[in-house]
Amino acid sequence: PPLLVLDEPTAGLDVAARLELRRFVQQEQGRGRTVILSTHWMEEIPAMADLVLALEDGRVAYFGDAATFASASAPQARMFLRLNGRTEEALPLITSLTGNASHEGEWVAVTCLAASKAQVLAALFGAGIKVLDFRVEDAPGVRSTAGRGGDS
Repeated sequence: PPLLVLDEPTAGLDVAARLELRRFVQQEQGRGRTVILSTHWMEEIPAMADLVLALEDGRVAYFGDAATFASASAPQARMFLRLNGRTEEALPLITSLTGNASHEGEWVAVTCLAASKAQVLAALFGAGIKVLDFRVEDAPGVRSTAGRGGDS
């Protein structure tokens, strides 16, 4: 179909399935199809969207470029990863992407742009480094919604 509508397509998906969905959406866009998706996952936006229409209380809070929206919404996150014993190999890889990774007990702690979390996970998967467990927190002092822009 020329139009594909996806409602919260990443809900309930593990990391590998989320990355596969991103590839699928990008393939469909490459075929000239318009993809409309709804999501509450801000990090999904720059990977799967060109334009964003954000609603707040039923009103337009932002309409415009996806990259601009992503940089304005929850810019920092703190991600904790438990890896499969390859922490020392993972640290330089993560640091090359985010500039920030540290070993804290059995966890690797990463502070990065919210939009970069999936990029970190994709790089680890690509290097064959298995993520056994992870959790994500907003970094201190982070705004959780996009600033108003575009039409309102």
